[in-house]
Amino acid sequence: MTQGWDAYFTPGERLLWEGGAAPGVREAWKYFGLSVFGLPFLAAGLFVEAQGLSQLIGGGWNSVMGVVILAFGLPFVFAGAGLVFGPWWAAKTAPERVRYGLSTRRAYIAKRWLTRHLSVYSVDPEAEIWISENRDGTGSVGFHARRMADSDGPVWEKASFDHIKDPHHVYTLLREIQEGPRS
Repeated sequence: MTQGWDAYFTPGERLLWEGGAAPGVREAWKYFGLSVFGLPFLAAGLFVEAQGLSQLIGGGWNSVMGVVILAFGLPFVFAGAGLVFGPWWAAKTAPERVRYGLSTRRAYIAKRWLTRHLSVYSVDPEAEIWISENRDGTGSVGFHARRMADSDGPVWEKASFDHIKDPHHVYTLLREIQEGPRS
């Protein structure tokens, strides 16, 4: 992906670091609620599908009713399966959909899901940068924070490279960018 960043660089800008989030599911407790909520939908859908299959196997007029019951149960199966398994799948594949880049002037966050999205942040000398470490050996390095107002009042817009493998190295690179070229 190194070649891909070059298309967004200005003359003289060069890539210092690129990476992504370390694989794995984080903050799993967030997904349990949705999974528990989806279990009754999945169970009801599977029960209705079993009833429809038994009607279908019975033959005759029961076959027509079996098809109707099967069609009725499918949305419950899909909704239940989506609630039970969907969040876990999304959390597991999230690191594969985000790439980070740091150049001599800017920080880049590229995301792809249904569409591609690129966020670009200037690394200003006066910007606050921060680092946080996780128990799994990864960490996050933040480089952009701005207070904004919306309809609910003030909110903070923050940007960071999250769950990266070598946060101290990236933090050091950001500090060097902020300090500028040494004479």
